[in-house]
Amino acid sequence: MVSKRFSKRTWFALWVFFVALVAVVATYAHMLNNHQLVELSRMDVSNGLILEIDKTVYERGENVTMTLTNNGTETVQLPTPVPFVMRDLQGNAVAPGAVIGRIEYLPSGARATWVWNQYDHRSSPHNLVPPGIYTVELYTSGVADLSVTFEIVML
Repeated sequence: MVSKRFSKRTWFALWVFFVALVAVVATYAHMLNNHQLVELSRMDVSNGLILEIDKTVYERGENVTMTLTNNGTETVQLPTPVPFVMRDLQGNAVAPGAVIGRIEYLPSGARATWVWNQYDHRSSPHNLVPPGIYTVELYTSGVADLSVTFEIVML
């Protein structure tokens, strides 16, 4: 029996509103459940080494500049001239710094800078990576492994 306070039309409108509300809440809950929250970081510090990027949000195609500063007292050995790997949110390496051979050294008080052009080195020809969250991981020989996380957006 339908209440006499509301017409059938009003009850129907309330029912449609309730069903839509449940659908929105379910969709939002699904998004929250499947979305990985990531904290963007511009700097990482370990054992006197500082890895920095110039910002945490880049436009697609914009160069990502990374700087490693040695504030420690010892010279740091870098395993390759390009000692970093760019990873997407799933952990896939999209720009490995796999230059094998020459070992580089970063003396105390010195800094080194690298630039990534956002190209995916897994593809041929190389294409720009899609917008998303990326992490640069920088490796040293035994001193520290550093990482910073940033986002690439389409504007």
